[in-house]
Amino acid sequence: MRQLLCAIAAVLILIPTLVSGQRGASDQRPSFEGIWNSATTTPLERPRELKEKAFFTLAEAEQWDRAFAKRNEEPAPGPARAGGGTGTITPSTASGARAA
Repeated sequence: MRQLLCAIAAVLILIPTLVSGQRGASDQRPSFEGIWNSATTTPLERPRELKEKAFFTLAEAEQWDRAFAKRNEEPAPGPARAGGGTGTITPSTASGARAA
């Protein structure tokens, strides 16, 4: 009798765990909607220069963060820099033609 009660208790404990992992339909894809925040200095791929380095010291981490912030800061508003385009495609460049 005691074993039966233990078995029933184990099943009752495990049922919510098993049910909570189920999805509505098997053909549904995961939803990636929401607010994404990429405010991290951790790169997606490990830089080659850090191949053998297991971790940063506190000073190295602060230096890495400063360099990352410098690389990613917004340019100051003002006139366009010489040689810097707008990033748009114009009819003359869309067809592959080059200006003389």
